[in-house]
Amino acid sequence: MAGLASLATVVATLGFAATAVPGAAQADPGLDGIPASKGPVAAQKPDNRPDALSRKQTALRQRAVDALVSGDAKTVGKGADRTIKLDGGVKVDYPATQTAQLLTFLLEFGDEDSNPAFPDNTAGPLHDEIPEPARSDNSTYWLQHFTQQHYKDMFFNGLASQNGESFKSIYNEMSSGRFDLEGDVSDWVKVPNAASYYQDADGEETGEAMTAFLQDGADAWYDDQVDAGKTPAEIKSYLASFDIWDRFDYDGDGDFNEPDGYIDHFQAIHAGEDESAGAPAWAIWAHRSSVNTNGDVGPAGNENGGVEIGDSGLWIRDYTTEPENGGLGVFAHEFAHDLGVPDYYDTQGGDNSTGFWTLMSQGSWNGHGDGAIGTTPNHMGAPDKLFLGWYGPNDLKTVDGSGAPQQVVLGPSYHATDVGAQALAVTLPQGSATIDVVEPDQGTHYFYSGNGDDRSATTTSPTVAVPAGNPELTARVSYSVEDDWDYAYLEVSADGGTTWDHVETDLSTTTDPNQQNEGFGITGCSGTRDGDGVCDNEWTDLSADLTAYAGSNVKVRFEMVNDAAYHELGFSVDSVAIDGSVLTDVEDGAPTWTLDGFRVMDGSTFTLVYDQYYLAENKTYDGYDKTLSQGPYSFDYPLTAPSKVDQYKYQDGLLVWYVNGLYADNDVSSHPGGGQALPVDANPEYAYWTTGGVPVAYASGNVNSFDATFDVDQTDGLHLTRENASGTRSFDVAAQPSVPVFEDTDPDGYWDDSDDITSWFSTQVAGNGTVIQVVSSDESRGQMVVRAGRKFVAVTKAAAVTGTPATGQTLTAVPPTFFQSGVAVSYRWQVAGQNVAGATGTTYQVKPGDAGKAIGVVVTGTLAGYDAATSTASASGTGQAAAVTLSVDAPKKVKAGHKAKIKVTVGSAAGIPEGIVKVTFGGKKVTGQLVNGTVKLKLPKLNKAGKKELVVTFEPTSGWAPATTTLKIRVTKKN
Repeated sequence: MAGLASLATVVATLGFAATAVPGAAQADPGLDGIPASKGPVAAQKPDNRPDALSRKQTALRQRAVDALVSGDAKTVGKGADRTIKLDGGVKVDYPATQTAQLLTFLLEFGDEDSNPAFPDNTAGPLHDEIPEPARSDNSTYWLQHFTQQHYKDMFFNGLASQNGESFKSIYNEMSSGRFDLEGDVSDWVKVPNAASYYQDADGEETGEAMTAFLQDGADAWYDDQVDAGKTPAEIKSYLASFDIWDRFDYDGDGDFNEPDGYIDHFQAIHAGEDESAGAPAWAIWAHRSSVNTNGDVGPAGNENGGVEIGDSGLWIRDYTTEPENGGLGVFAHEFAHDLGVPDYYDTQGGDNSTGFWTLMSQGSWNGHGDGAIGTTPNHMGAPDKLFLGWYGPNDLKTVDGSGAPQQVVLGPSYHATDVGAQALAVTLPQGSATIDVVEPDQGTHYFYSGNGDDRSATTTSPTVAVPAGNPELTARVSYSVEDDWDYAYLEVSADGGTTWDHVETDLSTTTDPNQQNEGFGITGCSGTRDGDGVCDNEWTDLSADLTAYAGSNVKVRFEMVNDAAYHELGFSVDSVAIDGSVLTDVEDGAPTWTLDGFRVMDGSTFTLVYDQYYLAENKTYDGYDKTLSQGPYSFDYPLTAPSKVDQYKYQDGLLVWYVNGLYADNDVSSHPGGGQALPVDANPEYAYWTTGGVPVAYASGNVNSFDATFDVDQTDGLHLTRENASGTRSFDVAAQPSVPVFEDTDPDGYWDDSDDITSWFSTQVAGNGTVIQVVSSDESRGQMVVRAGRKFVAVTKAAAVTGTPATGQTLTAVPPTFFQSGVAVSYRWQVAGQNVAGATGTTYQVKPGDAGKAIGVVVTGTLAGYDAATSTASASGTGQAAAVTLSVDAPKKVKAGHKAKIKVTVGSAAGIPEGIVKVTFGGKKVTGQLVNGTVKLKLPKLNKAGKKELVVTFEPTSGWAPATTTLKIRVTKKN
């Protein structure tokens, strides 16, 4: 594990020093630092420690997945045999379904030997010796007896005390049933020495120490099986059931589903608590790694290091180790590393915004809020599910972030459903960055290794003839390589590149304090380090004796290998020669050399092109992700109850991840503002611990990122109080309307770089002009509608129409609300779906011809550089006929045999009605046409006296209401 360097000496992933954040103030010396937090976020050393082979495998798969997202690669095969096929025919293991085998040994400690650096641990611990926590401790997971059956239930059968939750079930849920876990747990056996024996004096789990621990554990387990009466054949047969996967495709046949002589997934659970959870430095820190990887041992035909289990012929190489009282979270987290998934927290001791959002950060310490922390984790994030191949054909929708906006329906992220896709990938153009390396030594060209964590790189010559006699290879080199952890090598192959020998140089060393030196490694600084430990990368001579290859045809290569954590600038090479005969001075670009990770430099800088994209997922409180509403916690009682926590809720909604190929980790304390995969915080303004409203201490990413999601509703507030010697401190974030739109036009728009510490949280974004909008969210179904693509005007509240749609009435358009400011608005009124000529204002007067038809308005928002948005609103109901008044001017009486005249007037507040008037008098009818709202009619003659009914009816043309009235007229006798 790499030591924690000061910020001034940390070199960012691609070689630029992180001595200052551009545009950011320094950390405020008047504020207390970020409070310590139990669990991985407080880590001062990484728990993911893959060897070179694992690093290469992970990097290759990530490259393949990135190519899959961009459309530059495709999957081939089905089920467990699915792979990603890259250019050149390389196949990358990418199973669509998989059944994994997990073998677990329970190991307690003896008393034969111990580490004198830790006089408090000369024996043990044995299992079941963890003290019962105090009543005030609501964070420590504890059982009186941690039995073999407990672990079988935790891993496979389901824990009755946790409603059937298990290691198996969480992986089944995260993978939507595509990953099944099988296996076994053996009972406790004792290794001969105390726990401290398996640490170095600094409390580091070195490769040598872990090799001893696993070898002792394997031997103890094998002896226990023999003592139980098992035959060697029975033991071998049992172990062979855990070897069905060829992790590294050792025979190169492209078939990963075959034995390779190594246990597929091995887990060593040690007695006692874990150092990462607060145990003493002699305790093992839970981690994933490989053992004895530099040893030329292993299964026959696949000698790839490791330790043999007794005389079984089966070997342990890659492993995880966890504490006796580990909850589901730590086991699920470490196993994910064994699958190639990286840590998402800052492994350099800083902090970032991943918090409880993922199993691969603080989420491994989640729970249900009713007991210990770490008992029930939440899910991995979308980047990891994509990396592991857990999205089916309909589970991941892809939208071009530079293309026309598209609408996508998402379901909940926790499992595949028929509600919608699990995640959205928004592709982006490749990014680029200018990287400073070192001034050329002579000429303008040289080889440069690049750098990063968990990586290796090579530059390989064509076949060359080595002269007879005492030939010497010489080169000019410049390097800044992490002392005793990262190494560069000169290597020679006499068989065409099938095998490689590490060759001693005048700059190499054989010391190997951390079991990272594969042999004759070059480490440290080629020149001088300043007071802050920064190397000046001075060019120097390298020489090596090639007498062992005199008279042979060989290939020569330089290799740079970086471990899992901190790294420096890397290794540069120029002017490679044998006995003065130049193999390459790199000035012609070295076209015959093969570069894998190395590059040819032209000058002191280069432009790095990298993949980038967004992944968005709808986080809901379902399945194991229910813990997002129950499990996040804060240690708020450091004075009276240091192990007591307060718990709070993370906000559901759309979580947007920025996957950024510029970086190989999320160590934002080394490179503020960027990481391998970070959530974009919808509310990025940093919040502090305060007293009386005045900031007094920095707050962690755990609490600052609780409301990182985008949504269309209201966020929950967060109110915490914490004890302090000088008084109570508060963390207060008020409830507020959710942010519904992510727009990346401003690369710094979601990054608070007020000072060096605040700049660790959230992330700079691509600046591509991409928009992702939450259009709607139905939490009862877990369904969310999003729109994504090149930047568009986003409507956050739809247009509306006010007024009654009756003839003559005025309707008013209420414009929509837009996310962007400065949006210009235009209107188009429509009747029956057709534009009304000239109706382009904010109001519209309903016409008689609109009756019975739908009336609406289309409001368009435009903004320079954005796709326009439209919002359509309709009046309530169809157009209504205008009410009328019907009045009749008629005589009260008329003589029999005479005609009388009447005048009918039809009026309306909406205008002058049009139509006909029908009159019925004594059973006889007359009709007339309204003119300007009136009509005069002669009544028919009636010869019979008496009261007669006069019925007057208005029958309108479209847009007016009909009306009828009845009067009585007396017909008098003739004189």
